[in-house]
Amino acid sequence: MAEFDHHRAEATRKACEQTSAAPLRTFAESWAVEVEIAKRPEWKEKLRQLDEQVSQGGTLEEARATAAEFSRIRTEAARAAGFMRGRA
Repeated sequence: MAEFDHHRAEATRKACEQTSAAPLRTFAESWAVEVEIAKRPEWKEKLRQLDEQVSQGGTLEEARATAAEFSRIRTEAARAAGFMRGRA
């Protein structure tokens, strides 16, 4: 919860400085994705495994495959959260 509060406060500060709702929108979208991932243990576990793979190093091809899988999961989470509608 402390991390959430920190990010919320930072987004609020930026929104006030910029006189823009964009930082708050980015904050809300980012945390909505995190909530969707938390609701799906298989996604959370796969992301943990991918983080572990990255920490062990590997070839450029392996890094690209890991990045692609990481991106796929986060994109699915964004769709599940109601973002990315109409995007391929």
